[in-house]
Amino acid sequence: MNSRPFQTRPVARRLATVPLLLAVAGCAHDRTAPASATSPNRTSAAQHARVVATPDLSPDDRLDFAEDLLQKGDAERARVELKACLDKEPDSKAARELLAEIETPLSKLYPKQHFSVTLGRSETLSGLAATYLGDPLAFYGLARYNNIAQAAMIIAGEQIRIPATAEALAAQNGFVRGQAMAAAEQAPQAQPPADQASAQSIPPAPAPAAMSAPPDPWSEFKSALSHRQYSAAAKLADASNFNPRNGRPAILAETYMRAAVSEKKTRAAATHARKAGEIFLAILNQPEKARPAFQLALSLNPSDAAANAGLKRANGQVAEEYFRRGFIALQRQDLDGAIAAWNIVLSINPNYRDAQLNRDEAIQLKANLLKLKG
Repeated sequence: MNSRPFQTRPVARRLATVPLLLAVAGCAHDRTAPASATSPNRTSAAQHARVVATPDLSPDDRLDFAEDLLQKGDAERARVELKACLDKEPDSKAARELLAEIETPLSKLYPKQHFSVTLGRSETLSGLAATYLGDPLAFYGLARYNNIAQAAMIIAGEQIRIPATAEALAAQNGFVRGQAMAAAEQAPQAQPPADQASAQSIPPAPAPAAMSAPPDPWSEFKSALSHRQYSAAAKLADASNFNPRNGRPAILAETYMRAAVSEKKTRAAATHARKAGEIFLAILNQPEKARPAFQLALSLNPSDAAANAGLKRANGQVAEEYFRRGFIALQRQDLDGAIAAWNIVLSINPNYRDAQLNRDEAIQLKANLLKLKG
């Protein structure tokens, strides 16, 4: 008889640690075990010692995992992952930047002087950090600056304090100038006095071509971002053929995604959403961010084969990542965390047989532990 596909997978993908957890539960049920109240420092040290780097991750995957941990507010685990990343790649600028966001005292990281902006729909701390601080990786320092525990949990309408760095003030001034120019364009123009009409009717001579500097597409792109003109910035990136592998791919991905949201139901929005997904997936290795981008692209253009293929790849990577996280949670004796991770796997792929079996066994194990404790 032919065996089913899931039975041919490695045994390690199943709950091999269940007997260990049952033994631990038995010890926990023993009410005669001595309490650790006489040595509180030992307890905290033991808890800290359990925070170890995730095994078998490439430096890029580890960096992505650390960023995800920081988005969720888990700075201690992120610190461990970033240091492990730097052990393998000491020249990783991104890892050093994120570690500095964690370890640098806030008073040295940013000035006390600040201005506030209102978080718009679909905006993130990473996007604000890119616009005002010049680096999307500064999102965690910005979260600390605003006493935000989880950067990923902010909502539209919140007031976000922006540290008044030179770059942030320049971005703010550009935005204010853009608003003033837009208002001036909409205001009715006053008629000049009669004695000035003839003089004003003569257009000024154009400046010599040699005196005008060639336009800088990247500066224009950043100017559009500072004015929150995401669609214009995305179109400029398209026209200038910006290579996301050179420079700041995170800024381009965020720009394309915001442009897609602002452009609503248009073909341009579908294209920009797909480009955002491709950068998130292929260059930034962030399949969780790629998924909503590809989903938006397909909702606007269901026949987009590239977006469909990208979504399948992103779904597969996210499912595998959460399947792995389920085992990590299990090793830490966190049954709720393991069950939650495998629920996410099944929400992406309901036919993921190993996730089904492991989740069901974890649920049963949790019930058994509750009975033992009762």
